[in-house]
Amino acid sequence: MKLDTLMTPAEFLKPYPPNLREIVESLRELIRSTFPDSTEKVYTGWKLIGYRIPDGNKFRYFCCVVPQKKENDVLLAFEYGIAMPDPKKLLEGKGTQVRFVRTRQTGQYEDADLIWLIEAAAKTTVELSRSGFESSSRSGTGTARRRRGVRPRKRTVGGSLYIIQRLL
Repeated sequence: MKLDTLMTPAEFLKPYPPNLREIVESLRELIRSTFPDSTEKVYTGWKLIGYRIPDGNKFRYFCCVVPQKKENDVLLAFEYGIAMPDPKKLLEGKGTQVRFVRTRQTGQYEDADLIWLIEAAAKTTVELSRSGFESSSRSGTGTARRRRGVRPRKRTVGGSLYIIQRLL
């Protein structure tokens, strides 16, 4: 299996237009200033910059920044956005787990509102992880794991939304 070579955010953002690079940089700064201990990694296959926060001896994936050339915007996406409070109704998305804020220009939203969402995303991620919730994207059927003699991970019944609602 070929692993992605490590790419810096600057290298990743090079092919994007200046307006999107500026938005990404402002969102990166917000995340890093809110959680200075978070780790940042470019996921070239998904075309995003992902963030993990420390939780004991683990690092939990909680949000990402996704530049989109075609749509000419940048998404600030939250892994468990479906379970997050959203008092200002900034979150978009129709999937069973991820929600995002679509940004088309720097300063479109108040920093305080985005920081509040970033903090809520981290809190939600840690709470769900500690309660034993497992993302539906990782649960799978467990067939390959059974073949290797490993017990399958807990499956989500009815998808992530069902499990999250039961946990809350």
